[in-house]
Amino acid sequence: MVWTNVNAVPLDFPDWRIVITTTDVTLRKIAEAKVAQLAAIVEDSEDIILSTTLDGIILNWNKSAWLTYGYTESEMVGKSISILVPPELKDEVFQIFEKIKNGIPISVLRQSALER
Repeated sequence: MVWTNVNAVPLDFPDWRIVITTTDVTLRKIAEAKVAQLAAIVEDSEDIILSTTLDGIILNWNKSAWLTYGYTESEMVGKSISILVPPELKDEVFQIFEKIKNGIPISVLRQSALER
């Protein structure tokens, strides 16, 4: 299957000719479908998935994050991730962001409170 975008423009001549152009947009359509598929996976995941800027500002927030934390995406987008981080871990979280900004590999292994 090939996706095309067709444009027709009438020319103001005595015999009213039309110029028609077509553009192959197949790759764009495939990319849009993949993005939609990935967005659905993230939204329907039972795992908390959110994204932030490298300064810790929340950009996206999935349904599991909403169910876990009780805040909707619209309430959290634009806010700092520090809202969700326990006070004793805030410095560590922002040190991780700094390492990422500077291209330094990170490895974080932490036993969750539930596993202790």
